[in-house]
Amino acid sequence: MTELNEMIGTYEGANAKLLALLPVADNLSRHTFLTHFRWHAAILQDLYQLRDKVGSPDEISFILKRSPEDEPQFSREYQADMGKVFTAFHNEGIKIKKTFFTLDAVDAVGGATGEFLAFAKILGPATVAAVGVWLAGRNGRKVKIKVGEIEAEANSVEQLDEVLERVGRIKRDNEPKRIHEE
Repeated sequence: MTELNEMIGTYEGANAKLLALLPVADNLSRHTFLTHFRWHAAILQDLYQLRDKVGSPDEISFILKRSPEDEPQFSREYQADMGKVFTAFHNEGIKIKKTFFTLDAVDAVGGATGEFLAFAKILGPATVAAVGVWLAGRNGRKVKIKVGEIEAEANSVEQLDEVLERVGRIKRDNEPKRIHEE
């Protein structure tokens, strides 16, 4: 989706430049500019339609809440456990934004907080499995998931599956209905 938006931005920018140069162009250049403008406009129309079909990704907020039995938040072991979840999202091509905590002091520690945003319409099996494995890794771990105004928390793999199914069902029920004209 990012690449599609970048293409749209490129063509929109090119058309803006063509329009800006149009008043100072001679007749031959003006004809060439208008030809390119129309060509870009046709491509833009196709790109807009493609973007509408694909849809924009949803922001899915995750908070991985550690268990009292876990290593300290910024320990190598705990950071490695969370890193496996982040890697699963990356491997499925899902862009994420992680929240980090750092201290500007000698011997200070820091790292991922466990809060992150994933940009996707749906989560693939590998990402769901990675969150499930992290959740099952220690008794007492929880994951909080938020999509739009829908928010839920799970403390077991079964609850995680239920939460993701419920979120998906609510999203499907609230999507605008498409009417096909013939």
